[in-house]
Amino acid sequence: MKIRIFFLLLAFIALSNSAFAQEKWYPIYFGIYNSGDVNFIAIGSNFEKKHFGELRLTSGNRSNFDLTAEGIFYRNLIQKENLNFHLGAMVGVSEHDNRAVAHFGLPVGLTLKPFPSDRNFTFLIEAMPNTYDYRVNFRGSLGIRYRLDFK
Repeated sequence: MKIRIFFLLLAFIALSNSAFAQEKWYPIYFGIYNSGDVNFIAIGSNFEKKHFGELRLTSGNRSNFDLTAEGIFYRNLIQKENLNFHLGAMVGVSEHDNRAVAHFGLPVGLTLKPFPSDRNFTFLIEAMPNTYDYRVNFRGSLGIRYRLDFK
């Protein structure tokens, strides 16, 4: 089952890359988020653009935690020097009891840029109503991001 999720993840990356071929994806950022007992590692496109995307993978703190991959497409509604306010749409897949489970969500969040000397280091505050295994729940996330500028 993990192999199927891995190939689904590769297909998602290939499709999202071809869908945004005209737009530069650099710089990219890396993030680490905490959502209660679930931790995520993330990689995303430039969060300073009007539209950007992110791929998240779980890195749970339990040894039997199910593998989860999520793709999120965002739109910045407010962009200021020290914060961005964004909305998005999330599609994810998890392995649960040896079967793939799809889930969907609508993230709403803030990217805070508190250090004027380094706007690449940011904090994420996000809330997301989402579905998982036919249940609706609410997830809040806190995290850090760092943008790498390839100039």
